[in-house]
Amino acid sequence: MSSDTTDLENDNPFADIQNNTTSNTSPTANATTPSTSTSLSTSTTSPISPSTADPDKKRKSTAQSDPWASHNTEDNREPDWLDNWSTEKLLAMAHSQIANQGGNWPHTMRRLIDPRRAIPKENSFGRPLTKKLVRNKLKRHYSSILRQLMPPLPQGEWDRLKDLANGRASGPYDMKMPPRRPVAQPVFLTKNDSYKLFKYSGQPEEESWVKYALKPVRQIERGNSRTMKSLTGELDRDPRGQGRPIGARRTLGARKLRRGIYGHLFEMCSTMTQNPRTGKWNVTWGSRELEVSRPTTPAALGFFQGVGKDGKPLNADADADADRGPRRREWDERDQRVGG
Repeated sequence: MSSDTTDLENDNPFADIQNNTTSNTSPTANATTPSTSTSLSTSTTSPISPSTADPDKKRKSTAQSDPWASHNTEDNREPDWLDNWSTEKLLAMAHSQIANQGGNWPHTMRRLIDPRRAIPKENSFGRPLTKKLVRNKLKRHYSSILRQLMPPLPQGEWDRLKDLANGRASGPYDMKMPPRRPVAQPVFLTKNDSYKLFKYSGQPEEESWVKYALKPVRQIERGNSRTMKSLTGELDRDPRGQGRPIGARRTLGARKLRRGIYGHLFEMCSTMTQNPRTGKWNVTWGSRELEVSRPTTPAALGFFQGVGKDGKPLNADADADADRGPRRREWDERDQRVGG
């Protein structure tokens, strides 16, 4: 009987609590049956409470579950701003930018964008990271990727920029600088009114602010120009002459706008489309259609005489037929000498 009781209590994790309760409520029973109480006390073991469990084992069991599952919505985590992001679209754009980016782009995407490789799995003590820390590092990682991206354009704007880069735009001011606005003219002021302003401003006409309000600045400061100063007979500061006018703007032609501005900008722009069947994102980057300029002068055309549009000589077949006879005879004579 005692052996059966011992086996049952070994399977019961609360056996020590029952023993203490029995010993406190019936002290006479313990005195009359010492063998039974002795066997119970020696055979039972107290269970390990969760507070005294090994913390490393607990962390390892937590790390065995996928820490990247925290990217999805969990019951124990509150939703944050990363749940509203399309990380697949973000990573597809980042991978495409790495494959097509140039050295002169304003933003250069780094090579390490996979979160499983960019975020460590253990801390400096060799212990796995908690889910909250992994989540914070994941949000910081995606934020850094977004700052390095060249944002894609809508399809309409991308097509418009493509026409500008390839010279197929049809707008009146697409391939030339827009005209400057006309000089402002007084609408309600007459000569008498302007004279009254000079009179009641309290300053001489040379120092008054009224002239800057009524006339363009280049007309007022015309006497300070280098051309006007050179007519006074004074020595120039630069012995080489006036040089290029200060502040003068260069006129950008259609070729300069197309190659220097629109074409370079179009190479850094992209558009994204999603495949409705597979759900994958396709990224298309801009590229310039550079054509070889054709020679127009007679001196340049002399280098291409006798050459077709495919870059081959026009009489190449005739030359090959003419050379085939002597070569064939040479081979026949060589074969005869070897055979003899």
